[in-house]
Amino acid sequence: MTELEMYELWCTLRLWANYNQLNQTIEKNWLSNSFNSHILDLLDKEEIKYRSEKRLLGYRNKGKRRLAGNANQPIIINIDDVADVIDVRAEDEFARVELLVSLKQELERLSPRELMIIRTYLDYPIEVVARKLKGRPNTIFRALQHGYVVASPAIRGRVQKGADGRYNGKAPSCVVDYKAAVRYLHFFADELPGDASKIITNGTSAGGALSSLMGSTGNHPDYEPYLQALGAADAGDNVFAASCYCPITNLEHADMAYEWEFCGVNDFHRANMKMDEGGRPVFTPVDGEMTKEQILVSAEEKAMFPAYVNSLGLKDENGDPLTLDADGEGSLKEYVKRVVMESAQRASDQGVDLSDKPWLIVENGKVQGMDFTAYVKDITRMKTAPAFDALDLESPENDLFGNETTNCRHFTEYSTAHTKAQGACAEAEVVKMMNPMEYIMDEKAEKAQHFRIRHGECDRDTSLVISAMLVLKLREAGCEVDYHSPWNTPHAGDYDLDELFAWIDGICG
Repeated sequence: MTELEMYELWCTLRLWANYNQLNQTIEKNWLSNSFNSHILDLLDKEEIKYRSEKRLLGYRNKGKRRLAGNANQPIIINIDDVADVIDVRAEDEFARVELLVSLKQELERLSPRELMIIRTYLDYPIEVVARKLKGRPNTIFRALQHGYVVASPAIRGRVQKGADGRYNGKAPSCVVDYKAAVRYLHFFADELPGDASKIITNGTSAGGALSSLMGSTGNHPDYEPYLQALGAADAGDNVFAASCYCPITNLEHADMAYEWEFCGVNDFHRANMKMDEGGRPVFTPVDGEMTKEQILVSAEEKAMFPAYVNSLGLKDENGDPLTLDADGEGSLKEYVKRVVMESAQRASDQGVDLSDKPWLIVENGKVQGMDFTAYVKDITRMKTAPAFDALDLESPENDLFGNETTNCRHFTEYSTAHTKAQGACAEAEVVKMMNPMEYIMDEKAEKAQHFRIRHGECDRDTSLVISAMLVLKLREAGCEVDYHSPWNTPHAGDYDLDELFAWIDGICG
């Protein structure tokens, strides 16, 4: 690893602060003094003072040495799916960096100049991490190469326990921890590289949901007691923009939305993952048919969705209302169909052959219509009903809504009433704090100016209508939203980094 690469690594890692120390001085939160000293020695070397015309890597003297970055560069907060991040543990920060350097050297065999920033609290050998990354885009390193300042803060995991044996990472801890990181960036804006007025969050799946929350709930008082208890810095937690890939959000209505889309499709297809004895992920295909009870649940969940939709007062770009009737038909369904058809048209314009999609109506190269029922059968169901608030409390979302003493709880009225595990329901205010839809029209919340939302056309992890409703409410609130459903794209993110960076460059001027 070159000295410049080592500096870039340090730039990314220096915000790896313990979540309860975010209000401490920079010196206490940055990496070990020995490593800081080493970096400052490197900065004295003329050849690494400048990375490029876009990125200043020098230092300035104001009583003491402090690192400086180009004040015009945006700060990207990268938020991964919190269930898929990894921690390499070490006795101290310098040893941890050395481990990451070793990881970087290991990964260079597979993907030169790419590095996964390792965080949260799961244990994997380095060689396993290397295998997990093979062929995957690395947003953090690509963003650094592009000239951005990157922050990748750690957060508490939903099954994490403190020294007292109590859970300390349940909702709303994940969003509170990210808010604390943003406050840290704002509080130390004069000390850190980058423009703190241009903080942009980016995440996929659960990370996409957190990114949408960060963009929708800036400085809202609901979170203040949690931030004070955490010891967060006395600063704002609003962000400039939010990039959200396939956000798993609006959880208290996600079961309804999923069955609105997939009701009538009773066969399901997915892959379950578990680690083998060597720490390697093993995927086992699971194909099956929903039970009669699950089919009944599906119908009941679908029947509840129109009332929720109609309570939102959704409107399209022309101001026309988007609603559903009791059967789930209506203008909102037509809007979702249009999203899929526009995705197909983009693909066709790029030379993609659509002839294997008989549910599309294509005339003279133009997508004219679609059979929504056939489309849903084509992409297939992934989850049984209910999809998120499992009656047996076995879903990751049930983990999320536990409390200090209880690992799993329900978060919907329906599943609480039909529980098979005698599960309690999470507090309404906690459920609210995990749903951006609850804050978009709230004047107390400072919304991001810009959102970029991508939700794959064949995503089966959550319904496409979830992101569509989020987009519609954000636009109603006056936010600029770049929204697209990429063709033949499943539940995934960071697959279009060039386009993402072009969007960031555009909104940052």
